[in-house]
Amino acid sequence: MKRMSATSDLVMVGQDSATPQIPNGAAVAACWSAVLSFLALAIAVLVTYGSDPIKAVMMKIGAVLPVVGPGANGPYAGHETVMLYTWIISWPLLHFLLRKKQFKGPGWLIATLSGVGLATLLLWPPVYQALRGGAIPPPH
Repeated sequence: MKRMSATSDLVMVGQDSATPQIPNGAAVAACWSAVLSFLALAIAVLVTYGSDPIKAVMMKIGAVLPVVGPGANGPYAGHETVMLYTWIISWPLLHFLLRKKQFKGPGWLIATLSGVGLATLLLWPPVYQALRGGAIPPPH
C-alpha cells in the first residue's frame, strides 16, 4: 500500500502541467465574500445616516445580537450584523459557484484588493460625509 503525502496533489508554479492542479476557486470565493461583506458594511453606514427610518431598522437588526442588546451603541450593531449576514450567505454561495474554477493571472486578486480599497474609502469620514452632503451627526 502506497502512502501519499498531504501535498501530493498540489502543483508549484513552473512544475509539469501533467500534474493535477487544485482549482483556486474556493479561495477566490472566500476573498470575494469578504469583499462583499465589507461593501455591505460601507453601504449600510452610508444609507443609515440622514435617514431616521433606516437608522431605526439598523437598531432593530442590531438588537438581535445577544451580546449587544437593544440600542446599546446606536445603529453600529446593525451595520455589523448586515456585514455578518452578507458574509455568511455569500461565502457558501460563491464557494458552490466557483469551487471547480481555476482563475489564472492576477485579475481576481486585483478585484479583491480593489473591493477592499473601495469599501475602506467609502467608510473614510471625509468621503462618506461628502457623499451624504455634509457632516454626519453622531448617533443618538
